[in-house]
Amino acid sequence: MVKIMLKEIRTKRKITLRQLEAASGISISTLSRIEKGQVSPTIFELDRVAVALDVSLWDLIKFIKK
Repeated sequence: MVKIMLKEIRTKRKITLRQLEAASGISISTLSRIEKGQVSPTIFELDRVAVALDVSLWDLIKFIKK
């Protein structure tokens, strides 16, 4: 199982969804749904978020044993 660490990284860096939207070009509603696990982001979206947060793509992904 894979967990997207978007909210954890974003809040740790004190970045709002609005700021992340502006930096990534991904809408607030989509970012929020990714954070809640309601949608699975594309690799393209993950890359845009990683660049906006100045982290590696792998920093956004956490593998969890079920």
